[in-house]
Amino acid sequence: MKTKGYIGGYIIAGYAALALIVSRFAHFAFKKILMPPEGFGVEFSELPSQMKIPMYFTDLISVITIVFIILGIGIGIYLKKKSDKYS
Repeated sequence: MKTKGYIGGYIIAGYAALALIVSRFAHFAFKKILMPPEGFGVEFSELPSQMKIPMYFTDLISVITIVFIILGIGIGIYLKKKSDKYS
């Protein structure tokens, strides 16, 4: 852990980046599914709040994954500097 622990931080950041991509794709898919086709005169802001919940949820997941990406990179950098002391 003292010499290669930084790899764990980068793995956390990588998995979070993958989750971010999936959540953004889910947001796009929910918006395509829930929005009526063009020409119906319905805007996103006019949709009932129950129909917006999946998109808000994917936005929340995106924010959480961004935090994990930053934390993972931070942990990786911190542990890399710490492991350089022991080398």
